[in-house]
Amino acid sequence: VCEKKFKTPTFLNQHYAGGHFRSNIMEDYADDCKKKKCSQCGATFAGVNPLVVHLGATHRIVLKYLEKENLPCPTQGPPRGGGGGGGNAPEPSPAPNPFLAKLISDKLAEADL
Repeated sequence: VCEKKFKTPTFLNQHYAGGHFRSNIMEDYADDCKKKKCSQCGATFAGVNPLVVHLGATHRIVLKYLEKENLPCPTQGPPRGGGGGGGNAPEPSPAPNPFLAKLISDKLAEADL
């Protein structure tokens, strides 16, 4: 997406959310932005920007935009907060990378484990 470097995947996702995919998140989570409240975990925010960064990094919403554009996804732990629906968030995955999770799932299915 850009050449900037970050110390952690979380910082990188915050950058993606607040910059590169800000308008995507604001469009897909318009109700959340209007209410300044996260539909994933119920957290409230004083402004839209902190909410967008929260959605993108904490709940890893940026990963779906990276995937759509065939860009590499940063590796980190599973998303935090309730996966209680709302928005177009990907389902939480126990694997750090959704591509890896699918690969593992497919291989296990093939092996009939």
